[in-house]
Amino acid sequence: NLQVTEAELGNVSRQEAVSMIPPLLLKPEAHHHVLDVCAAPGSKTMQLIEMQHETDPNPSGFIIANDVDKKRSYLLCHQVLKRMKSANCVVICEDGALMPNMRMKDDAALRFDRVLCDVICSGDGTMREEPRHLPKWTPQEGLGLHKLQLSIARKSVQQLKVGGLMVYSTCSMNPMEDEAVVAQLLREGKGSLRLVDAHPRLPGLKASRGVSTWKVFDREMAEYATFADVPKEGPLVRALTESMWPPTEEEAKEMNLQNVMRLLPHQQDTGGFFVALIERVAEDKEEEERRRVEARAPAYKRQKMFKDEPFTFLKKDDERWDDLKSYYGIDESFPYENLFNRLIEGDNARQLFFVNESVKEFILNNMKTLSIQNAGMKMFGRNENKVEKVRYRISQEGRRHAAQVYEQAEDANPEGGHAHSATRRWKAGRQGAEGTCGYGEVRGKGRSPLTQIRQCRALRRRDEAHLCMDRPAHGCSLHRKGGENPPFETAG
Repeated sequence: NLQVTEAELGNVSRQEAVSMIPPLLLKPEAHHHVLDVCAAPGSKTMQLIEMQHETDPNPSGFIIANDVDKKRSYLLCHQVLKRMKSANCVVICEDGALMPNMRMKDDAALRFDRVLCDVICSGDGTMREEPRHLPKWTPQEGLGLHKLQLSIARKSVQQLKVGGLMVYSTCSMNPMEDEAVVAQLLREGKGSLRLVDAHPRLPGLKASRGVSTWKVFDREMAEYATFADVPKEGPLVRALTESMWPPTEEEAKEMNLQNVMRLLPHQQDTGGFFVALIERVAEDKEEEERRRVEARAPAYKRQKMFKDEPFTFLKKDDERWDDLKSYYGIDESFPYENLFNRLIEGDNARQLFFVNESVKEFILNNMKTLSIQNAGMKMFGRNENKVEKVRYRISQEGRRHAAQVYEQAEDANPEGGHAHSATRRWKAGRQGAEGTCGYGEVRGKGRSPLTQIRQCRALRRRDEAHLCMDRPAHGCSLHRKGGENPPFETAG
């Protein structure tokens, strides 16, 4: 299967069509601060990153991708950070319902322009694709999830700044997981939140309107018309909450629950999906007071499997940067102080990661209160004595960003010089002189020097000849005669 193979190789990312709707409604811009509360496995986060890069290859904003499970957070690091190669993403591991307050410069509270709250749900909207779940389904699936979904959504909407947008979404058709949660958010907002009509934003999409009435059953399929009908004693006291019931007629007129989207499977041959777009139109004073009393998870939930390694950023005039700058000819404008490693003793670091300025500020102000798994993209990796002239080599993940800086440096100084020693080595390897490989001539045409520095790593020494292992691609049979190293190998 071509799709499965390409997905495993990381060339494509497969995603249900309806699950792509939340990022399309949010429309994050390059300068926006974005929070993805329940991000794993990361398909929507990747979509948000791509949208931020549409107008600016180096966006000034950032995306915080969170998941409560440590293993799923590691999956996020692989799917999002490694594959997307972006300097504006951070992966954290926190409980979305009890997420600590985040800070920025001067201890100012961090509020987000966009929040994606794709919560855990019963998943009954996916039964068309997964029919094996149908025999196990009951109408009470939403009873145990409603309170958890509401607590996550409540904490998420608190992170919004005035004018910011939040999408609340599930892959369930149960009103108790959908409209009931949205209605309670609007009820608690007391006019500070507005339910935006999402239908005109995607005019070609077939979607049903939201509902304002539904029935509430207990686990024995006994119906209760109102919350007052629930027995005051017994197991139902904790199982059923007042927020599960539909709004009154007066409330329904103000809430406009018809503005939400219900995507039914038969309408467009997709899975079932629910989407609500919420805008913060004003600050809530009571909510601000709740923010000051910072909630944290119980101690047993905050126990970590191991201590998170600290983030150590390069300081001004770091000798490691002097080596890298002089060897690779990187321009002075490169913000090298945004490079970091995950060791206290930075000189022994095996890798150097790169983030933009806003991500650096976020890490420095929240490193002690948040469980930050990783951030940015890997820019440099230690050579391990393979090349003596420079301590670090440019990684495949960071070569595109480094190439942009390299091209700026080359444009600023077309005559070259000491700062462009790597450029000269690259050009020397492409001249097609005796003993040079046609690999650079064919594949390196028009590319930046940094993308070619390590292009001959597929070469292997055999006696006195260097045989090119990529022979089928460009027809090179013998790389170099003699005992000297090829120019690309010398360049690292």
